[in-house]
Amino acid sequence: MQHQEENKAPLDKLWHLSEDYRNDFQPDVDKGLAKLKARIAQTESTPNTAKVVSIKRRQWFSRIAASVVFLLACGFLFNLFIKDTASLQQVATTDTLMEDVLLPDGSVVWVNKHSQLSFPKTFTGAERIVQLKGEAFFKVAKNANQPFIVQTSNSQIKVLGTEFNVRAYEQEAITAVEVEEGSVAFMLKATKEQKILAANDKIVFNKTDATLSAVESLDWKDTAWKAKQLDFVDQPLSAVFAYLATNFEVEVNFDKEKLGNCPFNALLVKNTPEAILKQVTKAFDSVKLNEVHSKYYQLSGTCD
Repeated sequence: MQHQEENKAPLDKLWHLSEDYRNDFQPDVDKGLAKLKARIAQTESTPNTAKVVSIKRRQWFSRIAASVVFLLACGFLFNLFIKDTASLQQVATTDTLMEDVLLPDGSVVWVNKHSQLSFPKTFTGAERIVQLKGEAFFKVAKNANQPFIVQTSNSQIKVLGTEFNVRAYEQEAITAVEVEEGSVAFMLKATKEQKILAANDKIVFNKTDATLSAVESLDWKDTAWKAKQLDFVDQPLSAVFAYLATNFEVEVNFDKEKLGNCPFNALLVKNTPEAILKQVTKAFDSVKLNEVHSKYYQLSGTCD
């Protein structure tokens, strides 16, 4: 009414009309008093129905025992999961870093780039178990009473003492195992299918169609990534460039008919893409190498 002048007149009229609302109303005091007395009398005559519930001694002890069992279970689960997880060691590598790891049992592991190796502080169980994501080469300390097991996302490799390589990158379609010395048992987790690999054996599991290859012969490219120096003897350039692509993500574009079968011979003291490509240009006078951009090269010419 203060801010809207046009509303003042109708609101004043409504206000005055309300003065006459039920002016003829006369309350019945005696009737109301009688109802109140009746309610009071009814309340006094009604017994108190509230119950006091007591817990029997046996029920009380049962509840205490249940609480104790619950606390013990929580403590057990804490020790099982939290404590064990805290004692797990982990080595993770980047795209430019490889790591040499000494395990608690004396085994040595070379962890390739883009990989992750997990293992306990001490091997206390019946087995020495490690988990691998990526690629690593294992030189396992012999212990017939405590087998060494490498677990990947889809397979398990069990050994007593040997030297072998495992490639199990999650983004790749394969899991490969190559044995340099001794023997290993390769098993698929899903089907429990198992193959025994001896020295110089290799096997590949294709995750796309869930097939396991026959046992093959070990190739120099399978474990060359961990070597500090490389000795190439009549290796075709196609194999050399495939090695660069697999282990260093370096791609070389070349004419496969003219250059693919060119035999490459070189002893390299550095296992790097730069050292390998530099030696290729020295080995063949008529080839020319151009760097298109980082990790991508163009090779032209012939090896005649």
